[in-house]
Amino acid sequence: MASWMQFSAFDWSAAFIALGALITFAIAGWLISLGRKDVSIVDSMWSLMFLISLAVYMSAGDHHGWRALLILSLAAIWSIRLSAYITWRNHGEGEDHRYQEIRANNQPNFEFKSLYIVFGLQALLAWLISLPLLAAASSDHPFGWVDALGIALWTVGIYFEAIGDAQLARFKRDPSNSGKVMNQGLWRYTRHPNYFGEFTLQWGFFLLAVAAGGAWTIFAPMMISFLLLRVSGVTLLEKDISERRPGYREYAQTTNAFFPGRPKSGPDHALFIGLLLCTSLFWSPSYSEATQDSEQQNLEWNFDVLVDDKLVGNHRFVINREGNKRTVSSITDLEYRVLFITFYNYEHESNETWEEGCLREIKSSTDANGKLYEVEGSLGADGFVVSSKGETSTLANCISTFAYWNPDFINAPQLLNAQTGKIVDVELTEQTVEAFSLGNEMIQARRYRIDAGGEVEIDIWYTPEGRWVGLATQPRDGRSLRYVLQ
Repeated sequence: MASWMQFSAFDWSAAFIALGALITFAIAGWLISLGRKDVSIVDSMWSLMFLISLAVYMSAGDHHGWRALLILSLAAIWSIRLSAYITWRNHGEGEDHRYQEIRANNQPNFEFKSLYIVFGLQALLAWLISLPLLAAASSDHPFGWVDALGIALWTVGIYFEAIGDAQLARFKRDPSNSGKVMNQGLWRYTRHPNYFGEFTLQWGFFLLAVAAGGAWTIFAPMMISFLLLRVSGVTLLEKDISERRPGYREYAQTTNAFFPGRPKSGPDHALFIGLLLCTSLFWSPSYSEATQDSEQQNLEWNFDVLVDDKLVGNHRFVINREGNKRTVSSITDLEYRVLFITFYNYEHESNETWEEGCLREIKSSTDANGKLYEVEGSLGADGFVVSSKGETSTLANCISTFAYWNPDFINAPQLLNAQTGKIVDVELTEQTVEAFSLGNEMIQARRYRIDAGGEVEIDIWYTPEGRWVGLATQPRDGRSLRYVLQ
């Protein structure tokens, strides 16, 4: 049985010849783009770079066994189809808005800079990510179950890419769909079936490499996963799509962003929607009235944040008290990673002032995976004035965020979401007394379940004396999120 880390079979001299071929191809594309004043043609070249890299590697290294021909066939089907589709789709459309933004941000002399910013970078990335193909073509190891799994993933990937593209093209051809958002077929289950297909297909190529001793190329599918999820794929495409397509926001609330899933009847309940909401709830001065004696002027709380019992970050806030006035400083830092890839990053800092049980002032800033929020509010003559994203609204004189220090907040019909500056409808749906694990001790605690705006249900635990000790939620994707007091 061949080793899964078989470096010796890989022909590095042929691989670097393939890199030279890609650089030449990139320069040719760059020269064409100068005449057309359109660097979007690199999208049509992207998949062809993989095919060129593999074909040159096979020719330069004399790799023509059955496995190499199989890999070449799979790569050719994917590469030629994708390049042809993108070329047809982009014909006559001018430069893509993503590249227009890159062009605007790299003036002056973008024409020259695009040689390395766009074309050279794409060639280097394509070569690195194509290394599993090259490794897979380097061996004639007998066909096994890992190969079968790799081909199965490739099949799923090409299906999502090809069918998703065909469905979208058919949708756009219908004049009655002008201005509408595609939410049919595969697009009903994922907002990006083509990106999911690319993701699955590339991991299929990697498994074929694993079967040939190329497990060392694991960095390649990880790179493409990161690019699709965080850089040039989902994140970049959805950066301003809601502004360009008014119906997209509602579509996003009911459809998974990447991995296919059952359509939702309401707002998106994916893992980090619940996490974001729960994090915003913790920004209020959540501490027990039982501990607020005159000698305890300052309190500091630290929480570990766990998703499915996996530590993803921490939340720390400090409360200072002067008479009836309380100030709260809060810092949150969360990062969700899988296989060393960061899928979600969340940073928050806020300051609040409370007096006589009412919010008097708030200022917060949040970076939720690249989506920025800023909220400012203060009590004025006509009520509490709060501003966020250029919108200003006036609320009642005495308002509250999710103030866990006072269990009575649970019965309030509306509360202020400190992240968005919006009012949230709140409804108490259940309350029980049950055992609760507080560190190494089991205690009896009162559990309240509240529905926050119909977006997520939150469980909150208090001791019989009214001390808040825990919170958890389970977004409807089946995962769980907990805050654990250190």
